[in-house]
Formats: sequence, C-alpha cells, structure tokens
Amino acid sequence: MTHRGPARPIGPGIPPSRISLRIDSLVLDGMRPGDRFRIGDAFERELARLLAARIPDPLLHGEIVPVLDAGQIALETGLTPDSIGERIARAVYAGFDAAPEHSHGGARPEVIRPKTV
Repeated sequence: MTHRGPARPIGPGIPPSRISLRIDSLVLDGMRPGDRFRIGDAFERELARLLAARIPDPLLHGEIVPVLDAGQIALETGLTPDSIGERIARAVYAGFDAAPEHSHGGARPEVIRPKTV
C-alpha cells in the first residue's frame, strides 16, 4: 500500500512537502476475508486525511521510522469495515509520535509494519 499526497505547505515560511509511505503489511487477524479491501481503503483514506491535517513530528523533521508498532486495537462487535479501517489508521498515525526509534537523515519512512488485533 503506497500513498502519495500532493505537495502542500507545511506552515508559514516552510516549503511544500510530499509524504510517501510504504506499508508492507497490515495484519488483520480476526477480520472476515471479504472485508479486507473495505478495511484497507478506509485505512488509507483516514490516514491520508490525518496526514493532511497535521504531519507528525518525526516525518516533519525528515526522520525515518523503519518499524512502527500501532499496538493492539480493541474493536467492539458490530463495527463496519470502514470504522475498523479508520480506527487502525488513527492507531498508526498516533504511533508516529510515539515511535521510539527514529533515524535522522532527511529520508522518507521506508517501512511501517503496524500490528493490530
């Protein structure tokens, strides 16, 4: 899953930025196989919306986040695939600011492996 958003200003006096994310895998244990595309699409839309609203500090400063653990996500029975995808995206987004291992170097994040339950 790769998402490339349009270049946009980050803030006053800061030039436009482009974020490129590559997510090798999104583990969806316990989800119905038929829901995986709806969950993935909702995840991608919500993560793009969150990144358009605010770029997390590690990405803003050009840090590489080689692995991101989104932790476990509690999901109530009866949630729609769209709601599940949105919750996973919020957990991944929150994980950027909580990621303990960042590398400086001006490169983009290469791999993000969220772990979800």
